[in-house]
Amino acid sequence: MGEDHEARLAAYVAADRDREFRSGDSALAAHRAFSNRRRSSSFAFQPAPLLLDRWSRSVVLKEVFALYEAFRKGRRRGLPPLRPYGEYIAWLESAGQAAAERYWRTSLKDFVAPTALAIDRKSLARAATHTDYGAERMQLSEASTERLREFARAHQADVEHSGAGFWALLLSHYSGEDDVTFGVTVAGRPATLPGVESMVPFY
Repeated sequence: MGEDHEARLAAYVAADRDREFRSGDSALAAHRAFSNRRRSSSFAFQPAPLLLDRWSRSVVLKEVFALYEAFRKGRRRGLPPLRPYGEYIAWLESAGQAAAERYWRTSLKDFVAPTALAIDRKSLARAATHTDYGAERMQLSEASTERLREFARAHQADVEHSGAGFWALLLSHYSGEDDVTFGVTVAGRPATLPGVESMVPFY
């Protein structure tokens, strides 16, 4: 892959990452192919966040690679049928939303406001009116990663749940509250729904 090819691909990915998604006037998915004179190609696929979750994206990419491999070898290949998303909607409607609401109202009855991560009241006031956000990325060393894994194993948890526990401790430390609330992203696929692992939309 030539330097120009890599530069064009990197510039496109960076611009797409910074592009704001607007419901109603933004494409739900974008596909771009990049090739150079050496017949080296790259393919960029950017689905909107509300179109595919991480699990669904892996299902779609698996099918893309299967079709590409069949095309490369000159074979025709069909894809197995997927379970319709409507079955998930029907499952939701039959799951008893009233019972779920009662559960969460009981579990969260002592909370009246989200846990604020702020050092002082002035910081909290500024955070309420501040609209620009940034990202901070930290990469652990191999030794630190192994210590984290050992900690998780010792407490019969995985690394992801251990990280959530660390975040809860941090929220408690800065907010001064013993009980804290925060959200996490989960797959959201009910194990009791047959074929849910092959359903493609967003959960």
